[in-house]
Amino acid sequence: MKAFYLLLAIILSWQLAASQALQRDKTFNNNDTTANASTRCVAVQADGRIVYFGDNTFYNGQWPDGKGIPINYGGRLNADGTYDASFSPISLDGRIDDVEIQPFDQKILIAGSFTMVNGQPRGGVARLNTDGTLDPTFNTGIGIKNSRATTRAWCLEVKEATDPAKSKIFIGGDFQEYDGVTTGSVVRLNLDGSLDKTYKPKVVDYGVVYDMVYDKANDFLYIGGEFYTVDDVDICRLARLKPDGKLDLTYRIGPTTYNRPHSSVTSLFLNADGKLLAGGYFDKVNNIHRGGLARFNLDGTLDMNFNTGVGFQGGTTTGTSGTEVRSILVLGNGSVIAAGNFTSFNGLPCGNVVKIDANGSVDPSTTFGAGFNGMVWDIRIQRQLSGVEKVIGGGGFGYYDLEYQGAIVRLVPEITLSDVFLRIDARAEKEGALITWKTNVLHPSAEISVERSTDGKQFTVIRTANLGSFGKTAGDYSYKDPALPAAVVYYRVHIRDTEGSVYSNIERVGGIGSSLVSIFPNPVNTTLSLRSTFSKATNCNLELYDAAGALVKSWKVRINNGMQVNQFTMPDMARQQCFIRVRDEAGNILLVSKLSYVK
Repeated sequence: MKAFYLLLAIILSWQLAASQALQRDKTFNNNDTTANASTRCVAVQADGRIVYFGDNTFYNGQWPDGKGIPINYGGRLNADGTYDASFSPISLDGRIDDVEIQPFDQKILIAGSFTMVNGQPRGGVARLNTDGTLDPTFNTGIGIKNSRATTRAWCLEVKEATDPAKSKIFIGGDFQEYDGVTTGSVVRLNLDGSLDKTYKPKVVDYGVVYDMVYDKANDFLYIGGEFYTVDDVDICRLARLKPDGKLDLTYRIGPTTYNRPHSSVTSLFLNADGKLLAGGYFDKVNNIHRGGLARFNLDGTLDMNFNTGVGFQGGTTTGTSGTEVRSILVLGNGSVIAAGNFTSFNGLPCGNVVKIDANGSVDPSTTFGAGFNGMVWDIRIQRQLSGVEKVIGGGGFGYYDLEYQGAIVRLVPEITLSDVFLRIDARAEKEGALITWKTNVLHPSAEISVERSTDGKQFTVIRTANLGSFGKTAGDYSYKDPALPAAVVYYRVHIRDTEGSVYSNIERVGGIGSSLVSIFPNPVNTTLSLRSTFSKATNCNLELYDAAGALVKSWKVRINNGMQVNQFTMPDMARQQCFIRVRDEAGNILLVSKLSYVK
């Protein structure tokens, strides 16, 4: 739900492969169940710990299994997803809808429908110390108030000043008063919780502000929601406020015309280039199709270079108002991760999360499998001490990609063979079998296991050591197995480090009289090599099939006895997963292998 101004290195983590899957991190909370019920909001502290709130009552299990940690609305997790017992339990009489971390001291701001926190009056807004206790130096007095029963603070933003004591806090929501003063539904607070009376926005008519984002470079505040006038100007659901809180009349699509999303705006993200992403329930903006997500230029005009078309449709979570983009992240290359309550984007199935190119079309470079089985309320980035960035998701789901963990999950880029193994070979020599590999993993403490099998299914570890024990040249490693039998034997390599583990592909080595073939490199660009070891000369057919199973190219090759390598020029085609089949002159299939073609 909350936007970020800059998100730097995440794209470096997600451009390792042509097609990257974001998979559930099974090391998160030791792969145990996380929160039950809905997680409404999450925030990540500087040390990687995760603060979360929602409708949760247990962590590490669900009643009545007996193993869960009882909680009240939420708490804090260690960076690895385990529950942080040092965080003081919180007592509330209402719900928390947003949480933000003060960057200068890591204290925790919360907003919602509560009126009491730990027995103390805190009308809709409160601040917690870093240990979870209520901060008595932040006093909201009566706090927010409305003549309706829907009083709620929906969103928070922090304006960080060079002198932290002069920093400010923005609150938006469904209210018309703050601490007894008529305000409208946007206020700015001093760091002690008192109302900053020099900031005078006028969002009235009982309008609701669902999200906001602060533009530090220009001291602007963008607001989105379900409102119809600001400063007595007819402006609908999206506006920009000047440093004094007044409506910025220059942020518009024409001399006297302002943007009109056709339904509520519930999520905002300010890109590094100053363009604004807005998500929500709308299907159009200014009668132009922008189904649930639109981008706006610096002057407020609709960005015609970002076209989501029909956009998002469907929805999986009951009790909501329908199809909605609820949370947005923008990556370093301009592509967007959007999450919320939807089942398709422009007709393509997606489980409440999708990655979109900088032009508004679906981005095929990142996949989410089946996605989430329920609404995603919030997505944030957790930066590891190693520099790796991961996605924390909270919502009304229990499953991600058909695997159950609960209402908080962490997603990580899938480690693929092409990410880790640049090459792996195995061949017979007089003294045994020589297994060689080249890897991107260069950390000397990474653990390597070389494994052997006689059937290609059940493997036995024959050597385990740290990466540095297998070679002296960075990236190039080898191991010689002296126990090469006469029959066929299979080898693979297993790499484990702090970010996970991955197996190499399987290489076969033949004994006396065997006929073996293998292909390399994989992925391939222009030239494919076929390595063969035959006991007698033969003719072979090499066949290339595309992802749909259609034959693209075939080659005939004469192979002599012994070991030899033949090379073939790949045809020009789109980047895709292909298949290679090798048959001998009798039609026997010698090899069927997946092949990644990277143009």
